[in-house]
Amino acid sequence: MMAAPSPTLAGLRHIVRQPAAGFTEILWRWASGLFGLSLLAFLAVEYVKSLPLNSVDLLMLRSGQWWLIARALSHILGGSAPRLVSAAGIVLLACTVVWIVLASVGRAASLKMLLRDSPASDRADGKLRPLLGLNLLRAIALYAAVLSKVGVLIVAARVASPTPGSVNAVFSLALWLALLIFFFWYLINWFLSLAPIFVVRDGRSMSAALGDAASFCTRHLGPVLAVTSLFSLFHLALWMGASVLSLVPAAFLGTLPVAVIVGWLFLLTLMYFAVVDYLYVARLAAYLAIVDTPSGASEAVREEPPSADPPLRTTVPAPGLFPAPDFSAQP
Repeated sequence: MMAAPSPTLAGLRHIVRQPAAGFTEILWRWASGLFGLSLLAFLAVEYVKSLPLNSVDLLMLRSGQWWLIARALSHILGGSAPRLVSAAGIVLLACTVVWIVLASVGRAASLKMLLRDSPASDRADGKLRPLLGLNLLRAIALYAAVLSKVGVLIVAARVASPTPGSVNAVFSLALWLALLIFFFWYLINWFLSLAPIFVVRDGRSMSAALGDAASFCTRHLGPVLAVTSLFSLFHLALWMGASVLSLVPAAFLGTLPVAVIVGWLFLLTLMYFAVVDYLYVARLAAYLAIVDTPSGASEAVREEPPSADPPLRTTVPAPGLFPAPDFSAQP
């Protein structure tokens, strides 16, 4: 009995041999994040510039009296909510479109790099239309999950009665429903993130890639769960390590400048996200290792045991194979 190689180790080795795939993943993720942050900063600046501010409001803001400050803010922000909601909707739509495009192009590039040593490298094809459709479904699933959570909280706030026991029971139920929504969103997002492997590897359409992903999960459920669980544990360990390291500056609050502490937290955050993105590509490489495994080899490769009795061999030569003995010559 010969055990099959571990897909997790294969994925980690693959990402070491192909580091450009991890850097490509980091590049497109950070590019989309930087675009979103830039748009949010632009929205905030333009929104503040559009607010009416006169000398009376400025005087009340500087008074130090909370009721005067509240009155000034009420006057300044009054009537600006529709403008803010409209601008936020435009920014959100723009960020979604840019993310879909960058995610499709970046994922196609990173998967092509991972497939260079694969048996399917000759038929690898990074079609953008199926990838765009899959990432659009991911965005729709995310917005549906967020709206569902908001709806659950709104319904809980309306249903809860003033009694403390009723409020606790309703919001506990709302919390469990929110966790259930998150769980189903995570499963859908994970499944939609798996389908691009078959788009790039086999040149499949969006619907065919979804069918291949479902068949892949059914046939290789054990290895897929093992890879997903191990990389989730890696992610959890990284998060715990980053959380511990983020508390280190707390011991030097009185001695270190605030800029140094903020810089440390900023650098630690960047390193955390970079390692997480890099490990995600290793997870994709592990899934590819399972896909490229021959049928049945994911469990074990069974060798044929040697026979206890050796095969019988005849000692009688075939007729005409050797010359007949000559008995005429006598000693």
